[in-house]
Amino acid sequence: MHIHEGETYVYPEVNRKKLDDLKLGVLDRYYAFRKGDPYNGMLNQLSTRRMEEDGIVQTAHLIPNCASNDDLDIREEIIAGEPRVFRIGVGADTEGLVLSRANFTVHRLNNLGSTFEIDLYASFLEQTITTGFDWYFLHTPSRLYLRPEVSFSREQEDQFYTITTRAGMGPYVTWDNVWGHGTLGVIPEWSWTRTFEGAQKGDTRFLSGIVRASLMSHDFEFFSTAPRSGYSFEASVNLNRRDVFSDVTAQRLSFSGEHLWNVANLSPPFLVFGTRYAFRTTVADRNDPQFLRLPPQFVHYLGGSEDLRGFSRNDIPLEVNPDRTGALSTAYVGLESRFVEVLPFNIQPFVFADFGATGDRSFSLKKTIYWNPGVGLRWESPIGVLRGTYARGLLLNNNDPANERLTGHQFYVSFGEEF
Repeated sequence: MHIHEGETYVYPEVNRKKLDDLKLGVLDRYYAFRKGDPYNGMLNQLSTRRMEEDGIVQTAHLIPNCASNDDLDIREEIIAGEPRVFRIGVGADTEGLVLSRANFTVHRLNNLGSTFEIDLYASFLEQTITTGFDWYFLHTPSRLYLRPEVSFSREQEDQFYTITTRAGMGPYVTWDNVWGHGTLGVIPEWSWTRTFEGAQKGDTRFLSGIVRASLMSHDFEFFSTAPRSGYSFEASVNLNRRDVFSDVTAQRLSFSGEHLWNVANLSPPFLVFGTRYAFRTTVADRNDPQFLRLPPQFVHYLGGSEDLRGFSRNDIPLEVNPDRTGALSTAYVGLESRFVEVLPFNIQPFVFADFGATGDRSFSLKKTIYWNPGVGLRWESPIGVLRGTYARGLLLNNNDPANERLTGHQFYVSFGEEF
């Protein structure tokens, strides 16, 4: 058998479709490619899926065609639909019990595609309402926008109980290249937190300077509902000083990431190997008389489905003072191998191991390692992903006998969560 690969094409200028209420080129911000990038049909599908999932249009297609002179031509086909979109979803897990989310969005508020949204999220442990406005303010289509946002949240965990109001506005910019999709935001934010448990009771106010950045590979985004390859990174910095309208001087830094590999690059995959990792720290002076006023959002916890699956939710570090729970630094690494085409009915078994450490100072970790081996099953059902795990919490290098009570067996079931 002889295979001829043919000519390699690059993306030309897209033949855009003009919509009545949008300037020509507004939808370019959803493109997962740039003019001159190597052609990849997956990026066409990813680009149109972004438009449809965001709700700015009802349906979208990027249709390639090889012209008579062997040049590639791509035509945009769009059905605008109604600018108002309402979505509602329900899920469940063994931590937050019933999970629900409702979102109402109004698109195409101006001819540059500005958007207003109201988002509500509720579980047994957390309730949040957020309103935001993505304002594309330049005279020409762009990926730069301003986002005013106001949110109200209530969180009641075993370790803390808080009510928080936030209001901020700052510029965001997105970009795409051959490596993936990126986002950068710089946000001045005012926040007010009332703490009932987990820190000194009372009100704490902050005027924060926040920087958020993320990077995601195109294959990670494209296969988000059936993860198999790619990477994702997120980083944030939250800066606060007492002499700049904040009650406590504290700087919160975090970095997290996820990598997935389709072993042997098979289609469909047989084995998917993944790793997750995170490091979080808060720079604060423990000798500061105001330190006990630092709300729980500025300290860090491990345990539960998000990191150490062999320990109870947010159970690490061990609580020794009810007026100051949490750690100033945490680190976590998780490893997982999932077998995709082994059992019938698309049931996928997997094995995993999680490792974590905490510290009571900035950029410092104690020697005790919390870790767990575990097994699980994942099922891509017609209405969503069902995932269950069992893990055994264990300790390494432990010199505090009190930590032994954190170890044990943990079962977790969720509908909709992914690794």
